[in-house]
Amino acid sequence: MAVKVQFRRGTAAQWTSANPILSQGEAGYEYDTGKFKIGNGSQAWNSLPYSSGTTGPTGPTNSLTIGTVSAGPAAATITGTAPNQTLNLTLQTGATGSTGATGATGSVGPTGPTGATGATGPQGVGINLIGSVATVGALPAVGLAINDAYIVDADGDLYIWDGSVWYSAGQIVGATGPTGPQGNTGPTGPTGDTGPTGATGATGPTGPNSVVTATSPITYDSPTQTVGINQSLISIANTQVTGLGTASTHNVAATGDAGTSEVVKGNDTRLTNERTPVDGSVTTTKIADDNVTNAKLQYDSVTIGSTSVALGGTAATVAGLTLTSPTVSGLYLSDSSITVEGSSADAYETTLSFTDPVADVTVTVPAADTTLLGSHIATAKGDLLVATGSNAITRLPVGTDTYVLKAKSSTSTGLIWVDETSASAGSRNEDLSAVDVAPRQGNWNGSVATGNVYFTFFTPRYEVTVDQIRVVSAATAATGTTLARLGLYTFDGSTATLVARTASDTSLFASTNTAYVRNFDTTGGYPATYTLLAGQRYALGVIWVGSSPANLYTAFDLIPSAMGALSPRMTGLVSAQADLPTTASSFTSSIVGVWGRFE
Repeated sequence: MAVKVQFRRGTAAQWTSANPILSQGEAGYEYDTGKFKIGNGSQAWNSLPYSSGTTGPTGPTNSLTIGTVSAGPAAATITGTAPNQTLNLTLQTGATGSTGATGATGSVGPTGPTGATGATGPQGVGINLIGSVATVGALPAVGLAINDAYIVDADGDLYIWDGSVWYSAGQIVGATGPTGPQGNTGPTGPTGDTGPTGATGATGPTGPNSVVTATSPITYDSPTQTVGINQSLISIANTQVTGLGTASTHNVAATGDAGTSEVVKGNDTRLTNERTPVDGSVTTTKIADDNVTNAKLQYDSVTIGSTSVALGGTAATVAGLTLTSPTVSGLYLSDSSITVEGSSADAYETTLSFTDPVADVTVTVPAADTTLLGSHIATAKGDLLVATGSNAITRLPVGTDTYVLKAKSSTSTGLIWVDETSASAGSRNEDLSAVDVAPRQGNWNGSVATGNVYFTFFTPRYEVTVDQIRVVSAATAATGTTLARLGLYTFDGSTATLVARTASDTSLFASTNTAYVRNFDTTGGYPATYTLLAGQRYALGVIWVGSSPANLYTAFDLIPSAMGALSPRMTGLVSAQADLPTTASSFTSSIVGVWGRFE
């Protein structure tokens, strides 16, 4: 395929505006001035000299002096611009002289020597053709090297990357070749599966009945054929119909009940007779009267729902029995007592006895709002059943998290839920939206050493969710910091475990007497927020790495090591660390416990 290669091109103004850096040996052409430059891989266009050479100074204006000729005065003009000017000379025509004789042809002079070969030009820069894209807008903008090239299908031009912009090198696609011969026809593929059967159309209207006059037996050529007969033309001459059952004839009784070999013409009295059912043959029925007696039951008990109520003795009358709610189970009635079954089989916990014969004994199950145990009064986890007076109970809803239950005689239940934490927080100089590792008091401060992790242990009095840590620098600022980070640890009495931390920030402690607040960082899978629980033991961890340490305000005055090691631990130190450790269990006693605040 023929390939046409074109230089990068543009007007002088376009080149000056773009000001690209041409690769080593790459040419750029100004088609409005005819000049070009060769790149060196480092200088921008506007700093490169033209390789086409500079234009020399304008030569002197041509002049021509015409003297007097014998034939008469001469007229002469010069047109054009130097150096390509034309002399127009008009001489007065004199008489035509006779043609002189033709002179002999001179001999050919010797051939001059061949000139020296010019210097070899610089080696051109190769083009790395990567592929093609649909349009100019689809050309990539990142991950490119100088002289990477793509063909744009929309215009057929080759576009080359110069390190900052794409420029068109012109058409790179050759002329379309002749159409090749048509290939042989391939074998026919297998026939596809038959499509699904279409839905059945609606049934057409029923045609009129055919009238068949039977003068001889009717025969059928298949068992599924149907003969339509006009019933008005059928006449049965006697009261016998053949073909009904196994007997040869069946009579139709005119009146009375049908026999075993007859069909009924009138009403059979047995279909309306209220006959007494056989014992045990009725499974579900209604009893006409209100009396349920042993004589009417197959067994000596009756089941209500899933509960069996046993009836015993000859006087099985229970007057005024009210079953409201809840379901009664294990209730047994006898001649002289009512027994309620206990929690285990055959264990009877309560028996109500009365004198025989039984008269007007009433068993009343409490209604839904005054049940014996109140199981359906409770509506939520933590609800309490409390008395509101003599023989009266009600539900006391569960209190808010962290609230405490206190006695209060002015309430209907004599109890009240109280937010004791909030009520006393102000007197303790506490903010319930944050937790200080120690009270904000005193002017204690201490110097931190590079690579040491300083732990300050604390226990919140209330629950709060936090997402940042605050510490305060003192009178000496840190310099040469390479790592500084704050962390939150849980502590079980022996091991501290990192559960949240801030990002490393070399600006920490760079100023004196400054409060630094840093948010939790999720890098490494740590959470953006963390909930501190009341009564749980935690620790603030601080690490600084650098050349000149800072002073930080501390939670306590400088603690002697013998006191700092006492349980519960107040401060601790882990040395020679490059960052906050994920766990720590071996602490050196430290006199420095950095003050901090979780917010």
